[in-house]
Amino acid sequence: MARYYETYNRLSRDPDADLLAVYDVAVDPQSEKAYVQLSAIRAAGQRQTGDIKAVVEAFIIGDSPTSYIADVCVDTAKADVIDADGNSVWSQSELRRTYATIWVERMGSTYAVSEIQAHIDQPC
Repeated sequence: MARYYETYNRLSRDPDADLLAVYDVAVDPQSEKAYVQLSAIRAAGQRQTGDIKAVVEAFIIGDSPTSYIADVCVDTAKADVIDADGNSVWSQSELRRTYATIWVERMGSTYAVSEIQAHIDQPC
C-alpha cells in the first residue's frame, strides 16, 4: 500500500512521469481508476503538492491467502491539488482525514492495490 501512495504522489506531482507506472503498484479495477484520475488531473493542467498518506488501522485476511483488506485513514492534510496559476482546486470544506477500505492482491513477489473504497464522509 505504501508503494501505491508513493507512486500516486509522484505521478500527481510530476507532469512528465510515465502514468503507466501506476500499473506497477495496482491492478484492475484500481489501476484503471487511478490512470483515468491522473490523466484528468494532467489534462486540466493541475498537479498535486505535498503527499497523501495512508495509515493502516486494521488488516483483514481476504478470500485467499494472497489477498487482504485494510481499513486505513487516508490523510490529505499536507497535500493539495493546484491549477496552472497555483490556486487550490480542492474545496476547503472537504475532510482532510477520512477512512478508506483498500483491497490488496499478491502480484508476483509484491502486493498491488486492487480497489480503494473511500468513505469521504467518515472522518478518522
